[in-house]
Amino acid sequence: LDNNILRLSDDHRRAKFIYDTLLKVNYVEEIKPCETNIIIFKLHEKDISRVLNAFCQSSIQYSKFGKNMIRFVTHIHFDDLQLNKLIEVLKSLN
Repeated sequence: LDNNILRLSDDHRRAKFIYDTLLKVNYVEEIKPCETNIIIFKLHEKDISRVLNAFCQSSIQYSKFGKNMIRFVTHIHFDDLQLNKLIEVLKSLN
């Protein structure tokens, strides 16, 4: 963290962009406020398999909490190319 403190704003910017995209899609039931580099959202039950399969097919990494809560974390190894790929996939699922 000490070595990367200056670039944390990039992580937060990318997380906010993901958050803003998720606010506009129809398969997200709920999304927690995004204040850092962590995005947590809840998928509609009917969309869980379809969305998670698309994430896996696109090599999108995520953490799952319970049945339908998903977490994305932006970090030093997540760049704008990966962000653009993720946004493209998120929009394509709408």
